[in-house]
Amino acid sequence: MLPVWQAALFFVGKFCIFHFICRRFFAARRVADVKNYLKAEKHLTLLALAFLAIDIYLLDCLSYFSFLPFARDLPIIARFLGLLLFFGYLCDIWIVASSRSVAIFGRATRGRHFVFENVRSNLPIVLPWFVISLLLDILNVLPIPGIRSFMESGYGETSLLVVFFFFIALAYPPLLMKIWACRPMAQGAAREHMVSFCRRLNLHYHDIMIWPLFGGQMVTAGVVGFVARFRYILVTPGLLANLSDLEIDAVLAHEIGHVKRYHMQLYLFVLLGFSVIISPLYTLFLYTAFRGDWLYRLAEMTTISAPALLEQLILPGGILVVLVLFLRFVFGFFMRNFERQADLYAFTTFGGGAAISAALEKVAWLSGDIRDLPSWHHFGISQRVDFLAGCDANHALVAQHHRKVYQALGLYCLLVVSAGLLHITLPKDLVEQGVTGRAISKLQEEAIRNPANYQVYWALGDIHSRVKAYAHAIAAYEQSLLLVPDNPEVLNNLAWLLLTCEDVRFIDADRGLFLASKAVRLKSAPHILDTLAHAYWLKGEQEMALDIEKRALAAARPDQKKIYEDQLKKWQEMAGKTSGDGLEF
Repeated sequence: MLPVWQAALFFVGKFCIFHFICRRFFAARRVADVKNYLKAEKHLTLLALAFLAIDIYLLDCLSYFSFLPFARDLPIIARFLGLLLFFGYLCDIWIVASSRSVAIFGRATRGRHFVFENVRSNLPIVLPWFVISLLLDILNVLPIPGIRSFMESGYGETSLLVVFFFFIALAYPPLLMKIWACRPMAQGAAREHMVSFCRRLNLHYHDIMIWPLFGGQMVTAGVVGFVARFRYILVTPGLLANLSDLEIDAVLAHEIGHVKRYHMQLYLFVLLGFSVIISPLYTLFLYTAFRGDWLYRLAEMTTISAPALLEQLILPGGILVVLVLFLRFVFGFFMRNFERQADLYAFTTFGGGAAISAALEKVAWLSGDIRDLPSWHHFGISQRVDFLAGCDANHALVAQHHRKVYQALGLYCLLVVSAGLLHITLPKDLVEQGVTGRAISKLQEEAIRNPANYQVYWALGDIHSRVKAYAHAIAAYEQSLLLVPDNPEVLNNLAWLLLTCEDVRFIDADRGLFLASKAVRLKSAPHILDTLAHAYWLKGEQEMALDIEKRALAAARPDQKKIYEDQLKKWQEMAGKTSGDGLEF
């Protein structure tokens, strides 16, 4: 970590550079219409993400945040502050852009108000993550026995997922209405017309809300909520003021189409499916990284340790690239085609595309003549209108598009199920297998190059013992003892294996006692005394085992005493000792 003043100085200088770049992007000669504004905002948002990466991985801002009160117990605090940094960059973009908002959007917007509206419209994107993360952190610090292990188990993950769904379905829509300052649409002819239209299409909802997006100037509508009791229809004043009743009906039919085709539920499925797909791939990537040579060669070239290189550069960069590709090409594909399905619902409702096409054309004109502006998540308006015209000419295109969407969903579902099965079948310790597999192969190569190195066989014995390859472990330890017969640690490790291994075929109490006794004569350390005590206990000499375990406890460091104390209590209970005897320290 850099000293705080140096990190702060770098940050201020970097932010000044970012601000200067924003001013260059939003110069009057470069941003004269909505199309160029949106393009500039997109590029600067990506730049803000890159600057945030510098803050995290070079200036180490999360480490500084972790020193704040409660930050170590509640990691969400440091992460939330990191997110605020990103919003800080976005706010700088919007502050600079506000000077061009009048010329671009045709409305007077003060800088502070323009920034506030942008923050308010983007805040709901991160709100579910924040609420669930805060809940998880609070559960982890509660003094409830077993809560941490439960939350880390499959049952805990399922419970958290259920809470997430309930939050999204029940609490999130009303909360959005508060954040966006929506209000119920006043009674009158316009509302009655919309109520009648929704009733005709059999849409159940809680209320129709006025959505004051950017002062009500935006021409748009939406539907929020999975459950009818918590579902809201949103319309902006700009939409009501500029579209005819027929065009408003077409826009409503489009939004109702999202409900009827269960698009909101399918969006959640696609997003959660990505988590399922990426999980086994992530595990397999880690396995291949640790098992192969490329990571270690790259570490040698960069003089950064392999774990640090993987954790700080490769994994964050790789996950970011994969996420961007997923959002752009997979999630974007479903978004575009779901929007087209919603257009087709309006098409079917009115028996043709004239009404929805007229509404789209007017929205494009009112929004700054964006008819030909491409969109990765909606299709461009000209593309949508042209497709509707094609459907007017050939009604078979409607069913053809629906088949295309559901075939894609079926393929995606198959991929999710396959990934889920792969995740279940992969060994839980696969990554550790990669690490130990590479370690074993490298040690074996070293043993061939330098067969007189007793430490190589010692290390091989330890690794084989950890992965329960007991025959290989015993052979390695024996080879190490052939080279250096009086190594107390190897004697102790081999004795421990022969006394405690899970495979009874390798249990040898006599040899274990002999090795442990020799090790204690060479080095009377607590862990070696503990091994000798286990040998006597296995031989049935309980008093001797208890006496030696007390010696191990007396010689142990304060942070180690509980291990030997618990073992001693366990043996005393098994030996029929009364609680009055106590522990003799």
